[in-house]
Amino acid sequence: MPRLMSSLYEGHKLAANGLKGADLLIALSDPPLLCYWASLLSARKKVPWIYYCMDCYPDVFVAGDLLSRTNPICTYIKRSMSENPPGLLIALGKGQAGLIQSGFDAAIQHVILPCGVHDEEMAVQSPAWKEDDGKIYFGYIGNLGEAHSADFITDFINILDGGKHKLILSVYGSKARETLCAVKGHPAVAIVDSLKREELHYIDVHLVSLLPSWTHVSVPSKAVSAVCAESAIIFNGKRDVDTWQMLGEAGWIVEEFSDRQVRRSVIHSILSEISDSPVLRNKKEAAGIIKKKLLDMYNTSYDSIIGWINDRVCV
Repeated sequence: MPRLMSSLYEGHKLAANGLKGADLLIALSDPPLLCYWASLLSARKKVPWIYYCMDCYPDVFVAGDLLSRTNPICTYIKRSMSENPPGLLIALGKGQAGLIQSGFDAAIQHVILPCGVHDEEMAVQSPAWKEDDGKIYFGYIGNLGEAHSADFITDFINILDGGKHKLILSVYGSKARETLCAVKGHPAVAIVDSLKREELHYIDVHLVSLLPSWTHVSVPSKAVSAVCAESAIIFNGKRDVDTWQMLGEAGWIVEEFSDRQVRRSVIHSILSEISDSPVLRNKKEAAGIIKKKLLDMYNTSYDSIIGWINDRVCV
């Protein structure tokens, strides 16, 4: 509740300041509930607004078991926003766009703009953690928070063979500490403070996780960044999520199972397949093809956003 109240205050302050003298307001979904105030205050001032969604609120509070879906606060916020819809929605994927659209009575024009798209050149000099040892390099890079499965990461690491595999672990977030403690000293793991984008290419396969309850509520940018580095991915989550729908041809999926032994069996099978170098090479080539599509989508989406703004705001 203190976090929710703090979010309401911060969102109101940002939206109110953003609307001062504005012809248009573009509001991200973070900090939490910023878009509630953007919706309410834009309607009062009769200023068009664009909803740029990263993580969906208040759905995040529900996915994180902080509020129930029927909580009066959640229902009030959703009802209020449905009465003051944005003119344009920018979503990270089609599934997320559909989730947001379901909260509004009328159809809203939307643009898909994935997060994590980049076209960085590969670092000329290999990073200190990359050795010429013939091993397959895996990586989990970035946030390991409430939306992600720490169990999947630790299960995956505990199956690795230190003689054949190396996993680069560079994490932060609510589940980072427990994971780092659980795998500390594992012969296949190298813990790194941070990585630059141009170093991502040196990882053969990136791990990505999204718990089922967070489907469409969050869309991991690390998966997009990995594919744009022309690396393969192993995705832990549901098949119908945007990450797998957009990037699946560049990787493998480990669906969430109630039986961890079944999940470990699937991981074993994937590792056996990855050991066949032509298979891994084909997945990386698929990542390169998807990268080009993502870059085209990125440019097309920005053109659409600019066109929408020019049609409604005198520049």
